[in-house]
Amino acid sequence: MTLSQTTLHNGLRVMLAPMEHNATVTVLLLTAAGSKYERKEQNGISHFLEHMCFKGTTKRPSAEIISKELDRIGGEFNAFTSKEYTGYYAKVRAAHAPIALDVVSDIFVHQLIAQEEVERERNVIIEEINMYRDTPTDHIGDVWEELLYGDQPAGWPVAGTADIVRGMSRADMVAYHREHYTAENSLVIIAGDEAALKRCEKELPALF
Repeated sequence: MTLSQTTLHNGLRVMLAPMEHNATVTVLLLTAAGSKYERKEQNGISHFLEHMCFKGTTKRPSAEIISKELDRIGGEFNAFTSKEYTGYYAKVRAAHAPIALDVVSDIFVHQLIAQEEVERERNVIIEEINMYRDTPTDHIGDVWEELLYGDQPAGWPVAGTADIVRGMSRADMVAYHREHYTAENSLVIIAGDEAALKRCEKELPALF
């Protein structure tokens, strides 16, 4: 496997990983937005924003539309947040690679962050935080990092706290998205069938 990396005119880095005889393609979009980039009063906003990714875009205004588009082609898709980055990905048959690229770039660039979805997801995240704290094998990692690093970004939990999450507004998320979800702050990785990778590479500039 030979990796290649280029940079688009807007600063977006693109890494291609052709894999011979691979019938699938994975599109992964990463941005440098994680708990280490947050202020204390917004701890958990990277994770909250990640939860909003599949809730609707200007082109696909509902979670149902997004999921149906990927489900109908047998795609696997998800997102994740860590201390240092947030990622969005879809894995599909090689023939559907352009669709995967279009959907992943759409939820990355054109999130609606609708007010009603923010309120609905707020409760989901608080329950997730509570569940995590009730699972000792998971919670011990946060305790260890807090003891090790103290009250600074490296010692804060990725999901934040229930109190901080309750106080987050849509305006906070829009501002955070505008600040961190930029081309020069992000990296696209496309791996799999070589011919599909070349098709995606041609389409990338128009998507960002």
